[in-house]
Amino acid sequence: MTKITRVERKILVNQYTILEKIDPERAEEYAYCKEVLENGFEADYSDVLRGTYDEPDTMSVAECKYVGDVLQMYDMMQTGYKNGQTQSVDPKRLKFPGFDGNNETKFMAYARHMRDHRKWTFLDLGAADFNSHYPTEDRYARMLEEWNASADKLNLTAADIVRILL
Repeated sequence: MTKITRVERKILVNQYTILEKIDPERAEEYAYCKEVLENGFEADYSDVLRGTYDEPDTMSVAECKYVGDVLQMYDMMQTGYKNGQTQSVDPKRLKFPGFDGNNETKFMAYARHMRDHRKWTFLDLGAADFNSHYPTEDRYARMLEEWNASADKLNLTAADIVRILL
């Protein structure tokens, strides 16, 4: 159960009061949230916080870095391929498969978030929705280890690309 302090409730009530005035189409929804918070109806906090992830589902800095590193690794492999570094690799293997929507949802959501905010828009994807439909974390961890072992991670050689993909 989420706990919200009295001060936090007051701040949120003030926010919902403002929202009621500037977004009249959703005024009823905001009034409901304001009432729940003003009165401390903890059983209904989930209504107010709908769409806001709970602590276990939030992304740590390390997890965000992991997703960014995976995307950059795929970018560098795709760039190396486009620059003619290796033609011996099937280009389909260089498409970023995504993350498992069932087990790696927060990673998938963060990758989508970055794409939505104009990061990694040029990356060739295996699936437009970033859902690989299979677990990827172990595979990506191994690939990242190989990528990090490259002499120049930003300018991969053909041997680097082949080694990373094995």
